[in-house]
Amino acid sequence: MSRIALVQDLTPIREAAKAEINTAAEKVRLRFITPGDGKMLSYQKKAKQAAEIIARRSLEPGWEPSPQEFPILAGTIGKDRHPVTGEVATSVLEVAHIISFLEVMWEQIEAVITQLCADAISAVDLATNYKEIRAATAVNWESLLG
Repeated sequence: MSRIALVQDLTPIREAAKAEINTAAEKVRLRFITPGDGKMLSYQKKAKQAAEIIARRSLEPGWEPSPQEFPILAGTIGKDRHPVTGEVATSVLEVAHIISFLEVMWEQIEAVITQLCADAISAVDLATNYKEIRAATAVNWESLLG
């Protein structure tokens, strides 16, 4: 009596697992940012303006950015707080420094999310069976949040 080997095409299971990993990664990102295309554009504009202000200030130490020149940043004077010191921004320059700090923090967070996601997707690609694929989706996102 001969044995019949059943081979399962894991492609749809792999694709579903990758989608699950990417969806989970996006949920983690949303713990740190506000969703929405418009909000993303706002973040990008603020980061660009903050970088411009800090660069110009390094070249012209006495220069003060005006609220009229940077109305988007000026809108959060008296509201934005530094995430470490808790101090409230009282000028466009202070808002720019807070945004710059947050941008660096975000880059570090996104680097970890990207690495965790890439590792999990790589493990899915290398998995040889359903059980290994499922194990690869068990990303420890809490390591980022802890």
